[in-house]
Amino acid sequence: STTGSLCLVPSVDSGMVSAVEQWSARKLAAFIFLLCVCFVVFFVIGGSGPRPTSAHLLLFRPCLFKNLMPSVGDLTEECKGPDRFPLSDMSAAPKGTHKGSIILHAMIPHNPYKMSRWFHVIMSTIRLEVEDRIEGANADIPGKATLIFTVSLSGRDDEDGEWQLLKISRGTRDVVCSGKHMVCEDVPFFQLHSVYYKRYLINLQIRSLKEKSVGKMHLRDVWFSVVHWNPGFSKNFLSIRTVLFPISLLLLVWYGYQTFGKGRQSWLLERLTFTLGVSLVILNLPVDWIALSVDAPGLTLWTDIRQGFFYAMMCCFWLIFVSEHVYVSCLSLFYLHATACLNCCLTLLAN
Repeated sequence: STTGSLCLVPSVDSGMVSAVEQWSARKLAAFIFLLCVCFVVFFVIGGSGPRPTSAHLLLFRPCLFKNLMPSVGDLTEECKGPDRFPLSDMSAAPKGTHKGSIILHAMIPHNPYKMSRWFHVIMSTIRLEVEDRIEGANADIPGKATLIFTVSLSGRDDEDGEWQLLKISRGTRDVVCSGKHMVCEDVPFFQLHSVYYKRYLINLQIRSLKEKSVGKMHLRDVWFSVVHWNPGFSKNFLSIRTVLFPISLLLLVWYGYQTFGKGRQSWLLERLTFTLGVSLVILNLPVDWIALSVDAPGLTLWTDIRQGFFYAMMCCFWLIFVSEHVYVSCLSLFYLHATACLNCCLTLLAN
């Protein structure tokens, strides 16, 4: 009989032992040493390489259109409106101006600069500047609102060429502002994984700013923050991925032969390790080179899919690894390890 504090070790058939567990201590030590060397090499390449990203902060410029509700054609035109005026003070705008006829305009980059396809990834956020006109309001209570807007993204290569409409969409963002001067948090705007054009035009129309808490918000300005990869970093990143892809593919073929090609029944952990290797090969597939030749807006979806598949396989691998190598009767110990694995996977997904 066993007591409550005794943990039983599950019996394992010798024919079911994984291929890696059959290695000698010398082979295992050589493999670990090789991995450490690879980590050091990648660390040196990343540490001595160019800066990964560059950031730019732009201010949306108000533009006026004749129609009360601008058409899709208006949303692809470059701003030729008046000088900047506060959005909260319509008296500074030309007579007869209605808020529905105002479109906020920003162009990246500023003339005479041009975008490069080696920028590869563009991430952007917007930040609202609002005025709290309620005197005596509690600064400790954050102001919350829902921003509803329509945005269009257009691109072109020539400075005097026609703008090509790439995307038009209606979005909603939650805005939180706090403090005496109502400092608002940055909210996500859009992301591109294919910088095909040399210039981009963003036209933003504020539909409404619905408030969720006491204290009215008056929109003053809208700031636009852009972060893109630097060309040197993109070249290093794509080169490393291109080199690692055939290596990871050869290792996957070798491991698949060791697992399935010797006429023995494969172990669950072996099959899961092979599937994890498949997800890693897909993750290293250098399809990003396509964005240097053609416009590939689908790369954003493809990146999310392959990263999600890899993270899901990592979660499954560690959960099954824990269940296979932890004593089966120690449920508290199993729950401890499983919780640690789930927390790590959720952290990866959150990042």
